[in-house]
Amino acid sequence: GGFLLASKGSIDYPLFIYTLVGVSLVVASGCVFNNYIDRDIDRKMERTKNRVLVKGLISPAVSLVYATLLGIAGFMLLWFGANPLACWLGVMGFVVYVGVFSLYMKRHSVY
Repeated sequence: GGFLLASKGSIDYPLFIYTLVGVSLVVASGCVFNNYIDRDIDRKMERTKNRVLVKGLISPAVSLVYATLLGIAGFMLLWFGANPLACWLGVMGFVVYVGVFSLYMKRHSVY
């Protein structure tokens, strides 16, 4: 929505696609890293006990490679396809989600 509002009626479609795909890849990377980090917690929860890492359908090493490749592709698309600011904003969101939320908050929260 913000992208379309900022375009003021003149949408740069290649920029839009680079941004959309880049952000999607970064988010996917963060989700895979989160699943890797949470596999011990996921074993204990009814809702998450059937995830592929918990069941051993994908090895932890493969998930780390996959998450890393998704992240690299996403950050490169944002840096070169959109602009460095978009990439740095993606990095900040990624660090907050994976670093702060997944690694720290989830394990130290009363919830």
